[in-house]
Amino acid sequence: MTSLRSCLLPAYLAFVMALLIAFVPAFADEEEVEIKDLPSAVAAALKARFPKAELEEAAKEVEDGKTIYEVEIEDDDATRTVSVSSAGKILEIETELDGDEIPAFILEAVEARYPKAEIEKAEQAEVDGHFTYELLIEKADGDHVELVLAPAVAIISEKNIGKEKAGVEKKDKD
Repeated sequence: MTSLRSCLLPAYLAFVMALLIAFVPAFADEEEVEIKDLPSAVAAALKARFPKAELEEAAKEVEDGKTIYEVEIEDDDATRTVSVSSAGKILEIETELDGDEIPAFILEAVEARYPKAEIEKAEQAEVDGHFTYELLIEKADGDHVELVLAPAVAIISEKNIGKEKAGVEKKDKD
């Protein structure tokens, strides 16, 4: 049986990773890179994941001694920023969201915490298959707040059906 902790741990780690990538300031300057000058491993990773995408612009920066390429792409009418290691590992995918693309549970969470706030920018971030939502909002008093929201796992129904109905048999002890 899988424990709740082991189920939530990957989502928590993805959330922390997204926070670090999104909000920790870079210690090196970002440098523009021509698309044609991207390392072959970076270009191959992008082509494999987004075969129909147009690569628009790219930059590289060094974080903790590792070179990271951030490539803006247009894919299926979506604008994405993809962070890729120099070895070709996709680290994060940020997809810009229009207002009608923001999930209702995200809108409800923002409204509950910040009534009458305006969402100025919204992105869905994916790290290792786990998603978070990054929002820039303007509160009613004019202050701006950056939010990172993670979809929560919740048990919505529980019904004891017994061992026989579930097809679970007791094993005899020898």
